[in-house]
Amino acid sequence: MRRLILAALLMGCGDRTTDRDRTPKIRVDIGTGVDEYVPLEDGDTLTMTHGPQGAWHFDLAAFVSNVPDFVGVTNTLRVVATDDPLIAAAPQYIALVDYSEEDAAGYLWGVRAIMGDLPHIDQAYICALHNDAVEVCSEITHPEIDSFGTGCVTVIVAADPLDIERFCRYAPRI
Repeated sequence: MRRLILAALLMGCGDRTTDRDRTPKIRVDIGTGVDEYVPLEDGDTLTMTHGPQGAWHFDLAAFVSNVPDFVGVTNTLRVVATDDPLIAAAPQYIALVDYSEEDAAGYLWGVRAIMGDLPHIDQAYICALHNDAVEVCSEITHPEIDSFGTGCVTVIVAADPLDIERFCRYAPRI
């Protein structure tokens, strides 16, 4: 009798894989670009720009796969040496460009990661970031699928040369 009960219990213990386990993980390749995707690798330079409304920002981009044609993007940037965060951003929802339904992949570009909403960030702090290592991460989600993906790259910050002259002339370490 015990063997019969044990056999019945084991028969109910088949594949316990959930739909979440079956959902392909979203692939994220970080890049830069205002109107195109330019891949970034560790050690590459990422330009920090003083925007038209007075805020400093990075123009980010990504190649994303295993997703529908629009995604939620949450960017995080932190200074490697101090672990200081550079942005406090909520997710942005963006339609992918050049989306391929067959590959479930596309690009996003022109995503501005704007600095300045954190108390430690002021003009001198921003100007001092020139030549610092910064980790850039983008987490990609989608409201209709239970999956996510994160891509990260460590880059060297370079302030736009015109911005250095206009805004960082008297800042330290430039």
